[in-house]
Amino acid sequence: MEEKKLLIAADALVKTGGALHQPVGEATLDMDQALLSLRKFLDYDISPVVCYHGGVFQGSPHQRIKELQGKTEM
Repeated sequence: MEEKKLLIAADALVKTGGALHQPVGEATLDMDQALLSLRKFLDYDISPVVCYHGGVFQGSPHQRIKELQGKTEM
């Protein structure tokens, strides 16, 4: 049996159009803190990622998480 390193990201990440995005602003009181919290995911070898909004993201999310920490999306 293949080992999975599943992350259930809940609302910490959103999958849209096949890509990961930051949490939804309407549901996040402190977006700066939420983006900083994503850094904790970088400590783990995770794949796939289950997002409450958008479903399952296959592949490693590390590069995208690093990108999200440096930007603000609306």
